[in-house]
Amino acid sequence: MKNSKELTRDRQNKFQIYLGEREVDLLREKAESYGMTRSEYLRNLIVFGSVRAPSKLSDSQFQDLLNELNHIGVNINQIARRVNEARNADREDFDLLVLHYEQLMNLFRKWADF
Repeated sequence: MKNSKELTRDRQNKFQIYLGEREVDLLREKAESYGMTRSEYLRNLIVFGSVRAPSKLSDSQFQDLLNELNHIGVNINQIARRVNEARNADREDFDLLVLHYEQLMNLFRKWADF
């Protein structure tokens, strides 16, 4: 007879695997590096073929990030359009591109901590 813990599980099938000490250590290290249990890590490998780390961003933070990236991308596209139409880039265009590059790098550094 199944205990109450087994009855409340979504996953009813148990799978047993034999691993060597080094394999167990490696599995533990990799799972911990993603903030997952060993079972979560293995399920990710089975379902996705790789491990996807859970996002540390909330939905609103992710949306803010997308909005900022979109704004910078629009600015870069405007510069590219202007340069293509004029068939010439001047120092101001270059300086604007450097500015937007720095904005992108700052944005990545800001969100890298999440």
